[in-house]
Amino acid sequence: MCPKLTPLVACFDGVVRLGRGRGTAGNTISVRGDNGWTVNYYHVNNDSPGTNDGTSPEEWVFAPGLQSGQRVTAGQFLGYSGNSGNAESTAPHCHFELWDSVTGVCVNPHVSLLAATKLETPQAKLVQAKVEVKKGESRWDGVVRAVDTAAGTLDLELWSKTEGGKAKSVTKSTRVKVKWADSTKGQVLGNENIDVKLTEVRAGLQAVLVGKSGNTGIQPRLALFAPPG
Repeated sequence: MCPKLTPLVACFDGVVRLGRGRGTAGNTISVRGDNGWTVNYYHVNNDSPGTNDGTSPEEWVFAPGLQSGQRVTAGQFLGYSGNSGNAESTAPHCHFELWDSVTGVCVNPHVSLLAATKLETPQAKLVQAKVEVKKGESRWDGVVRAVDTAAGTLDLELWSKTEGGKAKSVTKSTRVKVKWADSTKGQVLGNENIDVKLTEVRAGLQAVLVGKSGNTGIQPRLALFAPPG
């Protein structure tokens, strides 16, 4: 049992599968682990904050940019607890199942959960770990949600924010406005010799922004982009 919208995290490295409104389980998250185990999280949230409306708002179900087939790492934010499916009339909770992927047997996860490392907050998801951040700058990692070439801006839904060299996971749905200036250097992550213009940026791309924030939003010195996934 836990409050609605409690962040759910991956308990081990593996590949994630997401399900929306599938029968009694409601919205679901599954991780097939590299360790030979599969974990299922059932009754993932399907309500707008403060309601029980069942509308499954995108930003309050799964983590920003998370898609089936993606690799996840232990401690990574996956989504929010809730009471979807046949739990609509119950208090919010996470129905947690642990399966042996080889034998297909479901085991009692109690001992494993007691032995697991406990986190105060999810581990920060970084699109790429090694990105130069100069003194006085911050870093933002996330997924592009909208681009306005006429206004010279893009909207970024955050995964994490790094200040003073410390990365923190963002678990409350947060979108920030990014002002693209003439001095902004856009590049392709992993192939930094390719320059990117704002007109080439599209919704769904992963992004790393480095720079400073002001009254009008983030003003990046450097913007790195990568395909979804």
